[in-house]
Parts: sequence; structure tokens; C-alpha cells
Amino acid sequence: MSASRNALLIEALAKLGEVEKTLAEAVQDVRTAVHLIRYQSSDAEIQGGNEAMATE
Repeated sequence: MSASRNALLIEALAKLGEVEKTLAEAVQDVRTAVHLIRYQSSDAEIQGGNEAMATE
């Protein structure tokens, strides 16, 4: 392989590394969002249950 081909491969691998890092960060953001949504949903259900019990 020529030096320029090696350089292109190295550059492509570096870009793939950046993409992998970006995807990993995006996955973590989604996991965090899902956790927060679940927490807020359960909290809202608990609040709704408490309010329903208070009105009975």
C-alpha cells in the first residue's frame, strides 16, 4: 500500500473513532432521558394516586 493510502485509512479510522464516541454519547443521553421519563411518570402516578386518595 502506498503512503497516501495508509494516510487515508488512518484518517478514516480516526473519523470512525469520532463517530463511535458521538454515538456512545447519544446512547447515554437517550438512556438518561428514558430514566428521567420513567422517574417522572412514576412520580406523576404516585402523585395522582395520593390526590385520588385525598379526595375519597
